[in-house]
Amino acid sequence: MSIRMSGDQLNDFLDSCFPQEDARLLQYFFQNHAGVECFTYEDVRLPQELAQDLLMLGLEQRVILPEKTRMGPAWEDRILTFDAEAVFQIPPIVRQIASVVGSRETLQINSLLASSFEDLPESEISDMAWLLTTIMVNSHNRMFETGLLGIYHQQIDVRFSLHDVLDLFVISGAMSPCPSRSLKNGLAWYEINPVCYWWQPSMSGNKGDF
Repeated sequence: MSIRMSGDQLNDFLDSCFPQEDARLLQYFFQNHAGVECFTYEDVRLPQELAQDLLMLGLEQRVILPEKTRMGPAWEDRILTFDAEAVFQIPPIVRQIASVVGSRETLQINSLLASSFEDLPESEISDMAWLLTTIMVNSHNRMFETGLLGIYHQQIDVRFSLHDVLDLFVISGAMSPCPSRSLKNGLAWYEINPVCYWWQPSMSGNKGDF
């Protein structure tokens, strides 16, 4: 069972990851909106300029996803507007952050995945966490081609096919397909949610304990 950490711990975590202005906006977001599946522009109780800054930052960090889209559910297809009725979605993995953050040093991918996939046994959570962090280390600008994921998928013992693993990551909000890049070169590309990098921004190849 997950235990929700205090606001101070979450605030300290965000302060350690972001410049002061961005940290304050994200602190407002987690205190007021991150616990629900979606909210509207009208729900944001900030001055207009700050509200729009929050939504732009939230989309950049993939913690806030406009419901409006050009084609499909991929993050890159989302259209940011500031209409009063505009609806914004919050990925499941983002809704779990406040429940697992103790400090910048202790947040772990497997904690987020365990909160998102409550029906999976601990051993499979560990394998999924290893797979995700390995892809994070070997991705380029948070993007990777599924052939690379397939190579590492063969190294873990899970009952899910590669397709099912991708579905689980997408459903959780840890990843999203990149259709525009995929169409250009005929390969299937995905992007990883920036929140996975918040406490490990360099991911420079260190494959220690995640």
